Amino acid sequence: MGRDHKELVSGTELFAAALFQRPVNIWLTQPDAERRLDCSGIIQGYDDDYVQIGGVRYSRTWCKFYAGKRIRA
Repeated sequence: MGRDHKELVSGTELFAAALFQRPVNIWLTQPDAERRLDCSGIIQGYDDDYVQIGGVRYSRTWCKFYAGKRIRA
């Protein structure tokens, strides 16, 4: 069984997703739960602290970013 998603953690992975314009799903992480935000899109920019998607900057500390589908088990 193959994976249908890839977590983007490093700057290289974020750069590749932006370069190839891969749709990225955003998940908000919390200590007791994790939930998908109702938005996804193409990475417009990133730095060590934030990833910008759809004109909104998301914290790399509080969010996880996935290329491809991510189905909650």
